[in-house]
Amino acid sequence: MKRLLLILTIILPLLTVGQNWSPNGATWHYGFSVWIDAGYYKIEYVGDTTITSIQCKKLRKTLYHENLAFQTFDTTVTGTEYTYADTDKVYIFKHNKFYTLYDFSAHVGNTWIVPETKRYNGCDTVGTIRVDSIGKMTINNQNLRYICVSLADNSQKWGWSAKIVEIIGPIKSFVSYPYDYLFPQKFDYCGMVLDELNEGGNFRCYTDNTTFAYSSDIALSCNFITSVNSIEKKSNQIKISPNPSRGSFTVDIAKELNVREIRLTDLLGNIILRQQSNNQTKITIDNLQSGTYILTVIDIYNRATNRKIISCP
Repeated sequence: MKRLLLILTIILPLLTVGQNWSPNGATWHYGFSVWIDAGYYKIEYVGDTTITSIQCKKLRKTLYHENLAFQTFDTTVTGTEYTYADTDKVYIFKHNKFYTLYDFSAHVGNTWIVPETKRYNGCDTVGTIRVDSIGKMTINNQNLRYICVSLADNSQKWGWSAKIVEIIGPIKSFVSYPYDYLFPQKFDYCGMVLDELNEGGNFRCYTDNTTFAYSSDIALSCNFITSVNSIEKKSNQIKISPNPSRGSFTVDIAKELNVREIRLTDLLGNIILRQQSNNQTKITIDNLQSGTYILTVIDIYNRATNRKIISCP
């Protein structure tokens, strides 16, 4: 009998424990770029609360961004979401009820309703997503389930077209604009005013107080922000010509920089070009699409020097 009780003591908690959703220290970062604003969203676990007798995780959303035209920096807390999880699903509280956010036990073709991330006048408050494929992937020696989802039909306003993984959430978008945000994304501009910022962005990284961590490796760092003030430092040591240009540039780098690596990123921090360099002093960049980019030159002491590159139509 003692042996049986010991076995039950060990096994029963394993049977009832849910997925490790939002443990202590859980933090997500998402790249952000709209019009002339660039930066990142940070979502972090900040404590627990009880809603209708259910213990929920409080996830605070903060936007850190810089206005590239006026060179001003701002930090805005955009809200708090209330979530919880069982073995297979993550739930979110909206409209005085709980909705399924992710369902990792779902089969291909299954659908469910998700709520909006931000309320806009004249826009739907829910959307329906459909599971297109399922599978498993190994991250940090953990075998995690994933689901690939899309909008149930083109009339839906909220949801994802993305790969969603246990613990982390969406990690890869399947649409042209890179929105793989933790919460449902908005698929049109209904209800938005002209200068309003759409909440969300592309996934950068996830960390918590356990040994688990995951990065999409698309940005120089989780909290990367394009800083106009830092871009022009040491500008005399990196010469770009012509700049602006119609997609082709020659970069001359002073030898005293002792170049180790050269990177070119867009304003979201997505890496467009990355190459190791043995104190290379001249490179050519061709066929760059229209937009503003940051050229980062990293020396052997891991110090970075940045320059802004503008590619015109």
